[in-house]
Amino acid sequence: MPTTLANLAELTGGEVFGNADTLIDRARSMEKAEARDITFATDPGKLEVAHRGTAAAIVVSRSLAGSLPLEADSRSYLLVDDAFLGFLQILDHFAPQPERAGIGVSDQALIADDCVIGGNTNIFPQVVIGSNVEIGENCDIHPGVVIISDVKIGDNTIVYPNVVIYQNTTIGKNCIIHASAVLGTDGFGYRMVNGAHQKIPHYGCLRVEDDVEIGAGTTIDRAMMDETVIGQGTKLDSQVMVAHNCIVGPHNAYASQTGLAGSVVTGSHVICAGQVGIADHVTIGDRAILGAQCGVPKDLPGDQTYLGSPCDVDSQAIRSFVNVRRIDEIRAVQKKLVKQIAKLEAQLESLCDNDPICGNDPNSAAA
Repeated sequence: MPTTLANLAELTGGEVFGNADTLIDRARSMEKAEARDITFATDPGKLEVAHRGTAAAIVVSRSLAGSLPLEADSRSYLLVDDAFLGFLQILDHFAPQPERAGIGVSDQALIADDCVIGGNTNIFPQVVIGSNVEIGENCDIHPGVVIISDVKIGDNTIVYPNVVIYQNTTIGKNCIIHASAVLGTDGFGYRMVNGAHQKIPHYGCLRVEDDVEIGAGTTIDRAMMDETVIGQGTKLDSQVMVAHNCIVGPHNAYASQTGLAGSVVTGSHVICAGQVGIADHVTIGDRAILGAQCGVPKDLPGDQTYLGSPCDVDSQAIRSFVNVRRIDEIRAVQKKLVKQIAKLEAQLESLCDNDPICGNDPNSAAA
């Protein structure tokens, strides 16, 4: 339903610059916003882009008040402490999240007799739960989830459809496990015996700490022994691979298709952009940032940004990229210099033929 800008100001704790009675139908991006829409801008450049659009109102941070027109025009503004957070509140007003289901434990779920399920937890139809599983309070276990055995899941955790959780896995509180993720599988471990790959048994476990989000289709192996650990607050995008015995630190963030080989250790607040690949037994320091498609063959200190494959500190990597792009130019200069040197050598040889200094005295030769 439409609402006034004054109502949105009350919702966000903001103030209106312009017409408080402006009617707003929906919240949209600045590229898509039309008349009676509200959008947002987080810096002067984006505010300029928003001005070129037709949105009825723009959410801006109070720090940008000096960039607004001296007098309100046909467009109005909503000034808040943080434009992005304020806009999220408005989005939630126009498109609220659906209320949580309250189905309880479905009689169409297959649950072992010794499972312990906390209060106010929903177990949807077609869920399969093996023996010795503990699920906390206020959890949602969606259709098609398979929990094999010996698993613990903390309070307020959501497990979306078709997730598979292997034995000896512990998941903390307030976690989100998206569809088709697979947690606690055997690691990729073999040894060569008589010319054939012999599987190495995996006796370890997987521990996912509190406030972790794991994307759709992501896979995490349990340890061969001891633990694979996903640290508190870490966020893994869809299609991320974490191999056995990895210790992922707290508050890491990995974009899609990042892959960690076995026994990688990362510090806190490490960021990996898309398609980063980290070799086995590598340690990454706190707050390191790895750009897209970084190949990491060795340990990296923290507090630096890395690019390239094999990766290097960003400043050196950029110089290397520039030099690679100049290869044709450098080769052309090289060919020119080689020709010039050959010409100079020929001239020098000609001069030396009759020069005693060069050891070529014609008189001594005749004698």
